[in-house]
Amino acid sequence: MAHTTKRLAAPLALTITLAACATTGSLRSGERAEQAQDYDRAVAEYTATANVLVNWLVAMAAIGHVYGISGRPEDAQRVLHDLQALSSHAYVTP
Repeated sequence: MAHTTKRLAAPLALTITLAACATTGSLRSGERAEQAQDYDRAVAEYTATANVLVNWLVAMAAIGHVYGISGRPEDAQRVLHDLQALSSHAYVTP
C-alpha cells in the first residue's frame, strides 16, 4: 500500500500544481479583460477559474462584480444569492 501511495504522490502533486497555475492565469486574464472593459471575456476567464476551484469565493465575487458593472443586474443578483447561500457554512467577506 505504501508503494502505491508513493507512486501516486508525484502525479497528484503535479496535477494540483498545474491546476493552481491554470487558475491563477485565468484570474489574471479576467482582471486584464475587466480593465479593458471586455466584460464577456472577463466573465469567461473568471468562470474558468471557478470551474477548477468550485465555490472559490474570489472567483465568484469577481464574476458578480463584472455582471454588476456591465449592466447585468439579474446575473449579479444570482451570484450574490449563491454567495449568501455559501455564507451559511463558510466565511464570506462582506
